[in-house]
Amino acid sequence: MRLAEARRLVQRMDAAADPFFHPVGDLTALLLGAGDRDAAFAQIELGFAGRSYDMLYLDRDPRFAELRNNPASLFLRKRVSLAN
Repeated sequence: MRLAEARRLVQRMDAAADPFFHPVGDLTALLLGAGDRDAAFAQIELGFAGRSYDMLYLDRDPRFAELRNNPASLFLRKRVSLAN
């Protein structure tokens, strides 16, 4: 139930009809909170492609803490130049 609600919220927030800007970090945090790591990584990839400022905080933002030990996260952090 929680995951479905989170996905619905992200879809609604990401829709072209939504007049408000929603940072990639907020959408990612929402998906992580619901337990959908794959969708969270997809949001981070979109953030990287769109040069989102949230990418600068992958190593610092506590909302992304559970992603830091993931090999895919290390690859992303290297692409953003946050990892050695």
